[in-house]
Amino acid sequence: MNPPRKRPAPHVPGRFTTRDGLARAMTRIRDTAPDTRLRAIARLAGPGLSASTLSRLLADQKFVTAARLTAFAVACQAGDEATAAGLAGHRRVLNGPTPASFYPCAVVELAEERRQRDEAARPWLNEPELDWYDQQRRDKEEAGFRRWAREAEALLDELGDDAEQHTGPRVTTTGPAAGAGSPGGMEGVLAGQLRTALE
Repeated sequence: MNPPRKRPAPHVPGRFTTRDGLARAMTRIRDTAPDTRLRAIARLAGPGLSASTLSRLLADQKFVTAARLTAFAVACQAGDEATAAGLAGHRRVLNGPTPASFYPCAVVELAEERRQRDEAARPWLNEPELDWYDQQRRDKEEAGFRRWAREAEALLDELGDDAEQHTGPRVTTTGPAAGAGSPGGMEGVLAGQLRTALE
């Protein structure tokens, strides 16, 4: 009479990303089962996982579902760690390879390109940071300029309304014909200069 087979330690699958790797991991899990016969494993796995189905799964002729993989691992007494590792690999196979744009080097290169574009588009980003006193003085100057711009814009609107009452509706003329003497000319010139200053 043959002595009972000594069961090897349960196999914990390594990192795999292909169907072939999944089939190999399942084969190694099966090799550590108390009874490695497909009929015995199928009987413990329950309905939906026959010996012939197991044979096709282990030969990578059919792709295993997560539920069947779990039932297979339980039937082989693989343990929680091995089952979790097998299911993690199953998810990697389903999700496919990681896109190249998510590799760390590519992320760093994209961030550097974006920073350079921002610097070119907004050169003031590179200006040195002001101390508290200089920042307060600049804020005060900017507030004064905005107040002056609002007052100038209101004055231009008044001039435009007065001119419209005396000469009729304003004509918006551009090019060489537009001048200080043409209808809407002087206020048009001033308004253009003001808008340029505000931008």
